[in-house]
Amino acid sequence: MRNKSTSVLLLIGMIAFAAVSSASGQYEEQWKRVRNGKIPDEAVSAGGRLDGTPIFICRTSYGGNRVAGRVLDGKCYFADGRRERSQSNFEVLTDTTKEFRWERTRSLDYAVAVDDERFLCRIPANDEAFVGFLKDDRCYYAAGGGGESSREYEVLTGREMSADLIRASEIGNLDLLRAAIRAGQLIDKRNSIGRTALMIAAEKGHEALVNELIYHRASVDARDDAGNTALILASKEGKDSVVQRLLREGADAAIANDEGDTALVTAAANGREKVLRELMRDESFSGIESDESRRAFLKAAANGREKSLEVFVEAGIDVNTSDPFTGRTALMEASAGKHGDAIEYLLERNASLRGVDSDGFSAFQLAAMADSDKALKIFMEDTSAVRSSDPEAEKGLRAAARFGKKDSLGYLIKQGVNVNSRDDFNGFTALMWAAAEGREDSTEMLIKAGADLNVQNDQGETALMLAAANSKTNSLKELIAAGAKLDLKDRQGRTALDLAIENGHDDTRKELEKAGAGRVP
Repeated sequence: MRNKSTSVLLLIGMIAFAAVSSASGQYEEQWKRVRNGKIPDEAVSAGGRLDGTPIFICRTSYGGNRVAGRVLDGKCYFADGRRERSQSNFEVLTDTTKEFRWERTRSLDYAVAVDDERFLCRIPANDEAFVGFLKDDRCYYAAGGGGESSREYEVLTGREMSADLIRASEIGNLDLLRAAIRAGQLIDKRNSIGRTALMIAAEKGHEALVNELIYHRASVDARDDAGNTALILASKEGKDSVVQRLLREGADAAIANDEGDTALVTAAANGREKVLRELMRDESFSGIESDESRRAFLKAAANGREKSLEVFVEAGIDVNTSDPFTGRTALMEASAGKHGDAIEYLLERNASLRGVDSDGFSAFQLAAMADSDKALKIFMEDTSAVRSSDPEAEKGLRAAARFGKKDSLGYLIKQGVNVNSRDDFNGFTALMWAAAEGREDSTEMLIKAGADLNVQNDQGETALMLAAANSKTNSLKELIAAGAKLDLKDRQGRTALDLAIENGHDDTRKELEKAGAGRVP
């Protein structure tokens, strides 16, 4: 009876085999799984042994790759370096149309593939044939208990082309690429997402393939289904030598993808400073004061790409440049994204704290709303750009309370920021914002920090009234428990109970009545 550990190892092997075998390839449907040791009648023979036993071609997975060998005694034997190995879980190649034949050739145009990089090969011998896999012009096969290799071999060929332009570009195989071109495949053929071989090779940094495709006049400015060009894809991945080659070929750096991002913007957003410098040196560069440079600079900040920011600052960009639609500066974008290094870098370059975005929030407020005490620490302690007594710190505290950002609120309270400061626009305190928005934790934290429970805003409303009017029961309970006055009136003469009734909130009405609130004439 098989022990438990053996069963587990067998299961793992079967899973690995299935995972590797899931990849698509040439003649994939003609590889058949061997079950219960039964070889299919249509299995392809590579010859025979001296006793007349046929040798069948097998394929299995080992070390995360597909390997090929020959079937002996119900197992697939293959080479692993200088060692011979075997697997009982394998496939055999079948042929119902008799289209396969062994040829002594160096061409892989019609060679039968084992996987994306290996092909079936055979070493003919006087006594018997040895089957293996071809890679880098050597046939690797198992013989006599060891692993061998040879440059003298035969290749199994069929009628279906093994060379595919797209597949060659994906795996970076120059020989396959050239074979596909020789076979007349369209140089700008596309995959399922509209990418050409040049786009794929550029994205992966296969420079030799890029050169070959350009030589054969592949379109350098073709766009995929998302509007990306080869230049944009290479820029995103930081393939600077490929970017140089594409630019020399005249690739249009001004083309933007469907998100509005050019190669420059894409490089900046992904922190590819070498590519950025290359694009800026090119004669097609739009200039440091252009809309493109501004967008790239702001995206770099939003993604926390400090090195990209350095490139633009060195080139002379205005660190306070802002997006014409959102009104956000680089410092605001970095603050909203909690990117500490970028925040510190920009503050050291005198980025302004004064501006607000289109929603009325400053960089410091955005940092508070991002709930990052580390980002706030950079403003208040590491650079001393904001002091606890500054109006900016008070705005940040109110924003943290309003949006329920506990880490930010706790940090600002600890720094001694005034918890009773008022908003210039409506007279709201942090406690009022917390109550109005139903931020129970923020309400509790502010009460413990000594926030004034009964202060009134420009409309005469207290935190209790705002909680009652907005059906924020938990915050209301916190305020009642802390001793908030129940009978204060706003400028229209309404109490918290009046506002609960007026707005149809039975939950806050009941809590107020339970606490002893009554209608005040």
